Amino acid sequence: MDMEEYEKTRATIKLMSELASGERSGEEDGWVDVNTVERMLEIKNG
Repeated sequence: MDMEEYEKTRATIKLMSELASGERSGEEDGWVDVNTVERMLEIKNG
């Protein structure tokens, strides 16, 4: 395995770990609706 492939694999594992953590949080603490997320990120829809 070369260094580039190793770094990509590490990044993928970290991403999957963070996604799993977010999913657990949503299931335990409740999900945030899309309008709230857009406000938090200051996204204007449309």
